[in-house]
Amino acid sequence: MHNVLYTGAVSMGRLVELGDDGVDYTNGPFWLTDFIRGREVVPHGSFLHFLPLSARQALLQTFRTRVFNQDDLLPLTMEDQHVYIIITGCVRQDRFPRGGRREPRLTITRFRGTGQFVGEAKLIDSRSSASIRCLSRTLVIPLSVGDMNTVLRREPEVLLALLRSVEDRYRSDEEVYSLVACSPSKRVRSLLLHLAESVGMPGVGASKSVVIKGPSQGDIAAALQLGISTVEKELRALRHYGVVDSGYRKFYVRNLQALCELATET
Repeated sequence: MHNVLYTGAVSMGRLVELGDDGVDYTNGPFWLTDFIRGREVVPHGSFLHFLPLSARQALLQTFRTRVFNQDDLLPLTMEDQHVYIIITGCVRQDRFPRGGRREPRLTITRFRGTGQFVGEAKLIDSRSSASIRCLSRTLVIPLSVGDMNTVLRREPEVLLALLRSVEDRYRSDEEVYSLVACSPSKRVRSLLLHLAESVGMPGVGASKSVVIKGPSQGDIAAALQLGISTVEKELRALRHYGVVDSGYRKFYVRNLQALCELATET
């Protein structure tokens, strides 16, 4: 695993240069100073969204941050005793509810991004495990289970933010991933809209596009329990109408309003 450690000091300045890949990272949450001071907007419903600014500042200034590269796994096995706050990036979370049997058709796949708290089950059961793979370069705050439980006991507002974010995430998951009675078109469009709102970054230049960096068509298919050919078919339709383009592990939402209308139409 290749990673870089940073301290959470306000004087850090710019944290990460990710290169020229069609995303304007200067508009994303890569200036820790702005993130600490609340000048960066985090996605609605996330843990950091519900966390009061003073508590966010305390967490980011007290604990170290860590960068994981694309395809790295967050250490969340039964032996690892850490939880993570995602500062930026996109991860794929896989759970295996049938006694740990890692079969694709029995796997529950979800995407998590900026502001989300992951690994929370370890706060209750240290034996809990999940597979969380970084789909893009990902900046996180790792906290030991002991440290986080201490924070939760001492800071009711942090506990409340965590509870609110978990409830919001459950509702969002139901709205996005549980549309099994809906057509593949609606399911793919709803997931792309969700990703645009939760992990999307502004495109470069005068473009109003939103770039979803990390998930592949295979990841989309796994999350929705659809065939890859079905996902490809739906993406071709969106491309035909000028709504979404795709590249290697990237989706470019060219018309967010149109995608929203397509995803919400009955």
